[in-house]
Amino acid sequence: MTPPANPARYKHHRFPGDIISHGVWLYYRFSLSYRDVEEMLLARGIMVSHEAVRQWCLKCGQDYANQLKRRGIVNWVDFLERVDTWVPQETETVYAILENLNVHRATDVLLFSLAHPRWEFVFQPTYAAYLNLIEPWWKVLRSLALKGRRFETWEQVCQAIEAATVYWNAHRHPFV
Repeated sequence: MTPPANPARYKHHRFPGDIISHGVWLYYRFSLSYRDVEEMLLARGIMVSHEAVRQWCLKCGQDYANQLKRRGIVNWVDFLERVDTWVPQETETVYAILENLNVHRATDVLLFSLAHPRWEFVFQPTYAAYLNLIEPWWKVLRSLALKGRRFETWEQVCQAIEAATVYWNAHRHPFV
């Protein structure tokens, strides 16, 4: 959610404070590039240059960076609760594959797993980062589906990802 805009901070800008605060929030919250924020705002019908986004972030960014949620137990449990509402109730088992962060092993997370018995937490073995095969898969997916392309609609993104997945499955090989 976009933090509330401080009207005085945006006094001499072309765009309303809500748009500026949303652009700055997108940049800091999701670690996007200025051009990514420019494209996301354009998708909402707001034409702004990446240079304007950069200026906004330089002027207002530190306030947002200080307000952002950090990795914490409360935020993690809140995220799990939201994911639980997204997953259909017909799904019998939800597997969450996690790293060995202390946040993932906290008492509140244990209480969440007791309250939601369909959830099973699977932890990677300590010192076994090579078992985390999601990182090379994201690299492949980005290069096959997203790299160097512009999408006008969400459906186009989904089609590109589906086509890349079909291609990968037809030409699969081990990462090792």
